[in-house]
Amino acid sequence: MNIYQEIWDADQAGNGIQPILKGTNGDENTGYVVINEQRGDNNTHKLFPKVVIPKHKEETYKLCRKLFNNYRLNRSQYERSSLAETQEIHELLEAIVDTKPMKVVRNYLTGQTGEAYTSSRWYNILKEIYFTTFRLGSGATLTGFEHLVVGEQKYDKVSGYHFWYKYFLDDSYDYLYSDDIQYLGTKSSRADLQVPETSTIAFKWDAIDYDTGRKESLYKSAGGFFNGCSIEGLLAIGALRFDYKARAPKEAVINGAKYNLVLYRNNRQMITYYPDFIGIVDRSQIGKTIRTKPKRVVKKTTTKKKNTVVEVQKLPELSVRIIAGLINPIGTDKGNETITLLNTNPTSVNLKGWRIEDKKGRGNTLDVIIPAGGTTVIKLESGSTSLRNTGGVINLEDHEGVLMDTVSYSRNQASEEGWTIVF
Repeated sequence: MNIYQEIWDADQAGNGIQPILKGTNGDENTGYVVINEQRGDNNTHKLFPKVVIPKHKEETYKLCRKLFNNYRLNRSQYERSSLAETQEIHELLEAIVDTKPMKVVRNYLTGQTGEAYTSSRWYNILKEIYFTTFRLGSGATLTGFEHLVVGEQKYDKVSGYHFWYKYFLDDSYDYLYSDDIQYLGTKSSRADLQVPETSTIAFKWDAIDYDTGRKESLYKSAGGFFNGCSIEGLLAIGALRFDYKARAPKEAVINGAKYNLVLYRNNRQMITYYPDFIGIVDRSQIGKTIRTKPKRVVKKTTTKKKNTVVEVQKLPELSVRIIAGLINPIGTDKGNETITLLNTNPTSVNLKGWRIEDKKGRGNTLDVIIPAGGTTVIKLESGSTSLRNTGGVINLEDHEGVLMDTVSYSRNQASEEGWTIVF
């Protein structure tokens, strides 16, 4: 299993946008960012000359952006979060905890540890890793999010600053109505320049101190970041690399390029992480577009009930939820395991062609209508989906093969016969 590729693909299928080299065409429907590390003779060079983020992917970028002015520039100065700033952190975590890349990480952790990673537990884990303050050296109140995403001042240097979107905003007039970045050239090898997913560069940053309103001219001799990932994609990769229980690989292969994921930690908090390019391992994967599961071709059907036609429609993610499961029924498991689904939509939904699958893709195809706000219990066919009593993952996919919801359960939860687990 290439877990980091899975996270990357899930993010690209979610709110991530595709990184492409200059001269390559992008898809505006899914979004893209153009990468150009080849600086000319002028000082107006843009590392990201064009960025397209579709409206349906904007939410987490906007929520992340709201946090940028919550931190003091100088890392040695004490910080205290206001109630409004704490609420902004909560809103971001709420928005990303159940996103596609985060679910991939949570399912991986369940498989590695046998423990259940619910939304509430994962929320608290992310909060502890990235938003719990700690003291280190001259740093008075540091957080992983501030260092990794926002960037800090350490003397006359840039400390941290490993989020491509933050760099793009600082380098454009759309953010602070000034271009605060001076690009000083690439630090990549010739092979690295063929890979759009990451950049390693030198730059100057006229960073604003939100307390004083003044700007400080800071220098970064070599800074690296993933290009095109959303904030949840960035934090998902970092959280997995950080979790010692998972024993996740220290190296990642993403779209044919290999990286060392350099990580610095302070006990239970992250200081920072960033990708360090090693080399190209599969040229056929370089520049590949978004990987998604092939769509199942399902003709629209109608089901009549009391003279009402309910068509199979494309629904928002998580609008139909997995809320419970009888994983370990009394007696024989096969043919007696059940999954309970909840329709949160204000109208009835037709789930013809939808599937309930286990981690290995084995599953049951559905043909059921759930009324608005109603539930239905699905009895799993014998020999199809395998719900192991030692812990596992349950996925719900729509008629096009798009993941709509995923849950996990532990060995402990499934140890007692006859008990229904509530997710």
